[in-house]
Amino acid sequence: MSGMKQVFDEVIRKVKPNMAEVQVSFELFSRIASFVKDEYGLSAKLMGSVAKDTFLTGDKDLDIFVFFPVSVSREDLERKGLEIGKAVFEKFGCRDYVVSYAEHPYTKGVIDRYEVEVVPAYSIRSTKNLRSAVDRTPFHTKYVLSNLKRNDEVRVLKKFLKGIGCYGSDLKTEGFSGYLCEILVIHYGSFLKVIEGAQDWKYQQIIDASGFYSSRSYKTVARMFKDQPLIVVDPVDKNRNVAAVLSLQKLSRFIVCARKFSVKPELKYFFPRKRRIDGLSIVRAYEDKGVRIYAVVFERPADVIEDVLYPQLRKMLLNFVGFLGRNDFVCVDSWVFGDDECGVGFKVANVNVSKYKVVCGPSVFNQVKHQEGFIKMHKNRKVWLKDDRYVAEVERECLLIDDCVKLFFGGSKDDVKGRGVPANIADGICAGFRVLKGKQVLKVKSREFWDGVENRI
Repeated sequence: MSGMKQVFDEVIRKVKPNMAEVQVSFELFSRIASFVKDEYGLSAKLMGSVAKDTFLTGDKDLDIFVFFPVSVSREDLERKGLEIGKAVFEKFGCRDYVVSYAEHPYTKGVIDRYEVEVVPAYSIRSTKNLRSAVDRTPFHTKYVLSNLKRNDEVRVLKKFLKGIGCYGSDLKTEGFSGYLCEILVIHYGSFLKVIEGAQDWKYQQIIDASGFYSSRSYKTVARMFKDQPLIVVDPVDKNRNVAAVLSLQKLSRFIVCARKFSVKPELKYFFPRKRRIDGLSIVRAYEDKGVRIYAVVFERPADVIEDVLYPQLRKMLLNFVGFLGRNDFVCVDSWVFGDDECGVGFKVANVNVSKYKVVCGPSVFNQVKHQEGFIKMHKNRKVWLKDDRYVAEVERECLLIDDCVKLFFGGSKDDVKGRGVPANIADGICAGFRVLKGKQVLKVKSREFWDGVENRI
C-alpha cells in the first residue's frame, strides 16, 4: 500500500491545478457571463470539470451554458444561441471560432488560451422536462457537487485513463468521459477502490449509483442497453447509460491495466513515455511469422469532424474485413487511422488463394427442389457429394490479396458505396488511394497506424 500511496501522491502533485490556475479560469468565465447578462439579459453558468473542480492542471477548457426560458422555440434557441456565441468570441478577441454540432449547434474557439464552448440550453427544473440532451448537463454538475467528496481521486483516475489511452467520450476514442469518472469515484469511494472493483467487472456490469433499479430487474436493464459492455445508469436520468460510448476494446484495456497496476503500481500508467517506433524491425518480425502488414491510404474527407469520420472508417473496415474473409483471405488484425493520413491497416496470414474453392450445398435429405436448384446453379461446374451434401467447385474472382483490395476500393463512387463505404469516405477513396504492403508501409507517417501495428496492451 505504501508504494500505491507514493504513486498517488506523486500523481496528485503533478496534475492538481494550483489556486492561481483555478482563479484565472473563474475570472475568465465571470467576464464572459457578465457580457452575456449585460448584452442579452440571459444567465450563463459554468459547467464541466472546472465547475466541478475535477480538472487537471493545464486543461484549459471552459464549458459555458447560456440558459433560455422554455417558452423560446427550438429554432429561436439555436439561432439566438449562435448569435450570442459569435458575439462572445468577437468581444474577447477570437476571430477563428467555429460552429460545431451536437444535438443542436454551438460555438467554440480559443479565448486567452482557453478552449471555450458556448452552448445554448433550456432552463428546466427536472430532467423529466428535457427539451434536448444538453439540458441534462446542469443536473450532472449539481449531482457531482452534492455527492463528490474526494475530488483528487477523480483527477488520479482521469490521469490513469489518459495514460493508458482510454480517456475521452468522443467517437474517435470511445473511452471514459469525465462525468463517468466522477460517478465511479462517487460510487466506489476512491481511485483505488475503482481499480479494485473494475478487476471483477463482468460483461454488461451494472452500476446504479442512485439505486433506480432493483437487482431483480437487471436483466431488463441489460436489454435496455443492449450491446453496451458497461452500464452506468445516469444518476439524474434512469433511461440513460453514461458509459454508452465506451467500446469493448477500451473497457477491456482498462480492466487489464487495472489488474496489472494493482500488482505493481507504477507511474508509467499515468505518464507513459513516448515510444520510438522501429517500423522496419516490426515489419520484419511479422514477416518472419508469415504475416504481412498492409495499409490502404486515401485522402481525408474535408470538413468532416472526427466524431463522424471515425465511426464511418470503422463501418468501412468492418465491411472490408468481411469482404476479405468471403474471398478466403485470413485477416489476423485490422484498425483505422485518421490523424496525419487517413485509411485502414491490416495484417494477413495469406496473400494468395487457390484458383478454385469448394462451396457447400443442400443435403440429400433436404427438399428435392433445393437440391435441383443447387445443381442447376452449378451446371457447368464440377458437382459431387461429400457425405450427404452436394458440393461444387467454383472459380474465384480474386487469387491475390492485392487484387482483392483493389477490387473493394476501386471503381466509381457508386461502386465503392455499394460495398458498404460511407459517402464521405468514398469521396476520399475515389480521389485516389494507395495500397502499401510489407516494407512499403514505412512510408506511412500516421502515429495511429503504427499504434495499430504494435497493438500493445
